[in-house]
Amino acid sequence: KAIAQFERTFVSANSKYDCWKRGETALAPEEYRGYLFFLAETKGDCFHCHAEPFFSSADFHITGLDSIPVDPGRGAIIGDPAKTGAFKAPTLRNVMESPPYMHDGRFMTIREVLRHYNHGFYQAPNLDPKIVKRNSVTPMSEADLDTLEFFLNTLTDWDFLTNPALSDPFAAGGRQ
Repeated sequence: KAIAQFERTFVSANSKYDCWKRGETALAPEEYRGYLFFLAETKGDCFHCHAEPFFSSADFHITGLDSIPVDPGRGAIIGDPAKTGAFKAPTLRNVMESPPYMHDGRFMTIREVLRHYNHGFYQAPNLDPKIVKRNSVTPMSEADLDTLEFFLNTLTDWDFLTNPALSDPFAAGGRQ
């Protein structure tokens, strides 16, 4: 119970995005444009799986990482072959500071992830319909991906990431 209570203190809610939503600051034009790309079904179309305010969902998705899923994912847990290769959509909060990416760490940069969702996924069996829909729109340009990254940077909460109460107590300079 003590660990669970401690984990409930892990709240990231002071990023530039959060401050903007509270009316405390403005997003730069390229950050706001990236936010619009994030929400637009004809651009990034990210919000279906990474919904505000947590930038996640409780859903599991087959995202076309492999033509034939190597890792059974959710399918093995629930015994459903139709969910083979499905993984939960993680939060995007602090995403720019949390590589490597994907369930198996195959992408070292967020740009690799964005390129995967932009046009690099496989037409895997049971590919998530949201990904199929994303494939039906014109791929974003590299400049568009830059703009989307500008927005993703606004999800970084430095107060949370540097909170000494959440540091490794066994690391040099950590709490005693």
